[in-house]
Amino acid sequence: MNELENKYKDNSLTPAELTELRKQVNGMTEKQLEERLRESWNADIFKSDPVVSERLKIIKEQIDSDIQPSKHSYRLPGHIFRIAAAILLPLLLLTSIHFYRETVKLSNGEILFSTQEGERANITLPDGTQVTLNTNTFMTYSPGEFNYKERNIQFNGEAYFDVATNPSIPFIIHTKDLRIKVLGTKFNLHAYSGNNTMSLTLEEGHVLLSSRKEEKELFPNQKAILDCHNGRISIIKEEVPENASAWRNGELAFSNQELQQVLSDLEQNYGVRICIESHDSINTDLFTGKIPADNLLDALEVLKYSYHMKYRIDNKTIYFSAD
Repeated sequence: MNELENKYKDNSLTPAELTELRKQVNGMTEKQLEERLRESWNADIFKSDPVVSERLKIIKEQIDSDIQPSKHSYRLPGHIFRIAAAILLPLLLLTSIHFYRETVKLSNGEILFSTQEGERANITLPDGTQVTLNTNTFMTYSPGEFNYKERNIQFNGEAYFDVATNPSIPFIIHTKDLRIKVLGTKFNLHAYSGNNTMSLTLEEGHVLLSSRKEEKELFPNQKAILDCHNGRISIIKEEVPENASAWRNGELAFSNQELQQVLSDLEQNYGVRICIESHDSINTDLFTGKIPADNLLDALEVLKYSYHMKYRIDNKTIYFSAD
């Protein structure tokens, strides 16, 4: 039967051999079927990849827990069990081998996480790192290489990172204009390609940032700003670093920000274009406060009353002018 099972996994069974395999399954006792299923689950084919093997072990333990008989369990007649097993055993083998092949396929390429306009997502990477993706963001990594010598990811957009600490395997983020190396830390990264600047606001830990021009170290309560045109990195003090990731709670938080920067963040968040008409007559005081990140009309109303402006909406373009 081992030979027939192996040929089934390789998809090389002839019709006659498939009939024979089913016949042997039908002739097995319940105990034999149970043992056979366990052997199939723990087959060596899954042990070639330690990550896959560990995941399967967790899945199996969960299944074992879920199928423990309760106080009111009922026992199926033996012939019904054999009929079900005759159907499920080949299905289990097929599903398991498909899962294995799919994992190998992914490990030779990349896994992509992405969000569209208005979407956000929480991601847990294989090392335990927690990532919250903001709107219009994508992140990729190669599972075949991740968490060995380094933990490399490619990134574009905005996200909040809570990186799992592992001093021997540095966590490295690659963006279009910036490389970030961390060992275990919490920070908000704003790095949309096409923008004039990228920024990283550090809450905990220690990171090293590299551009094509220079390297800078960043410590808690600091914010690094990269000028994408010249590759220069400037460091400023951030009194409330949590404001940078306020979007996770449905808000955009600002502290002494110029109006143009506020409008730029609104454009990025909502996927709209904002134009200011008669700019000279509009109050240009620095803005401090919070604006809704999930309701465009409410956000526009905040700016309307803060700057004594009026606005009109034309499709996906918003025009501000003096009130």
